Amino acid sequence: MQDLVDGIRATGAKNVIMAGGPAYSNDVGQWAAYRPTDPAGNLAAAYHVCNFNTCSSESCRNSTLAPVAAQSP
Repeated sequence: MQDLVDGIRATGAKNVIMAGGPAYSNDVGQWAAYRPTDPAGNLAAAYHVCNFNTCSSESCRNSTLAPVAAQSP
């Protein structure tokens, strides 16, 4: 994801970048450890909710998604 952010910013774009994780952007468990740096400060954690993904229960969202949402838009 860092290469993606760098490539977008290299074009001069200042827009919001939504960067997701694996499993169709359903796994944000490692977001804090691998969060890309964005010189524009305009980065959001992307999360895709589907009932067939690994993290589809309320308890998983509370334990995995809530900490990411508390520190990243």
